[in-house]
Amino acid sequence: MVKLVRNTLADKQKKKEGLKAATKLTKKHIYFFNEKINVRLATQVLSSSVKEINEEETILEHAIKMYNTKKIHNLFLTRKIEGFYNILIEKHLFKDEQKFREFFRLSYDQFNYVLNIIEDDIKTNPSNRVRQPITPAEKLSITLR
Repeated sequence: MVKLVRNTLADKQKKKEGLKAATKLTKKHIYFFNEKINVRLATQVLSSSVKEINEEETILEHAIKMYNTKKIHNLFLTRKIEGFYNILIEKHLFKDEQKFREFFRLSYDQFNYVLNIIEDDIKTNPSNRVRQPITPAEKLSITLR
């Protein structure tokens, strides 16, 4: 009689809220002794646990796919070749001392002196997140400009 009432109420609640009534996990399910096991109950608990694990694995796999599919923008790929520091400073200003001084208001020797003093403080090491960090010379040149 109790099961009939429980099942009737569970069916109504299932239709109303989308929930499923199930029995609770007890010590008898965990600690096995020489007694009969309720196979249906054990199967129900095990199958719901396996289902939850599969759902978590699916969510993790989806998150990993989303993380790995992000493309690197061309701006960051061509920074070393087409960037401000490479084109303007390395190709033009390092060759012309007068233009270098006009651009930075420092001589080339003064620029290197300041760079040697602060290089360790502004240096960023490569990591998984930043594979090609901005060099200390680039940071200093952007700051001085």
